[in-house]
Amino acid sequence: MTKETAAEPVPGDEHTRPHLTRAALPTIDMQADFVSGPHAVPGTEQIAPAVARLVRAFRDAGRPIVHILRLYLPDGSNADSCRRSLIASGTRLVAPHSPGSRPADGLTPADAAPLDPDRLLSGAAQRLADGEHAISGFGEHAGRR
Repeated sequence: MTKETAAEPVPGDEHTRPHLTRAALPTIDMQADFVSGPHAVPGTEQIAPAVARLVRAFRDAGRPIVHILRLYLPDGSNADSCRRSLIASGTRLVAPHSPGSRPADGLTPADAAPLDPDRLLSGAAQRLADGEHAISGFGEHAGRR
């Protein structure tokens, strides 16, 4: 073993080995508007099926899942800088109560509770199903910028 190879993670190494019995799965920005449509993030549609399989595996194993969502207010005041002008110009992107703000198809169970954007924008987590929650990564609680 050389100095260079010693620095690389080794599968199964005690410091890098996943602890699946303690793992939780976050999904980040995997919302309909970001997966497909005119403002989709390039590449997201291609990875969505793999993310859905991973979500199902965690759900089947009874492991926690947290969907981290963005909800942009119509005036863009809570949007991240790279999208603030777009939202302020009238574009509806992950707008509260819009179909595009929902997690992408296949990410939540069929019996999941509908999103409660007002709750999420207040900074509270929302239970969607057993072991599965949604939180808003941006919102009024995150402060207007």
